[in-house]
Amino acid sequence: MTQSQKIKDLEEKVKIKELESKLESGPSSEKEWFILFICWFLFGFFGVHRFYAGRIGTGIIWALTFACFGIGYLVDFILIVMGNFRDSEHRKITYKK
Repeated sequence: MTQSQKIKDLEEKVKIKELESKLESGPSSEKEWFILFICWFLFGFFGVHRFYAGRIGTGIIWALTFACFGIGYLVDFILIVMGNFRDSEHRKITYKK
């Protein structure tokens, strides 16, 4: 392996690490956390909070299965409270002060 190939490999690894860190922290969603929480609290078994976040497919599944028989309701509560719930563009919906 030549010196130039080693440099290219190193640059590629650095780019991959930068992309991974951007994906982890990434930009926040424009959706409001409080509205998401209220939708979850009042209508979570029907998937209204997922429709609000733009996640239509899973919203339909939540509506037809009553939030996967209650398990999805609890999982979404944890995700929302921890700030890890994501919108349709995979951006976190976090509490904004």
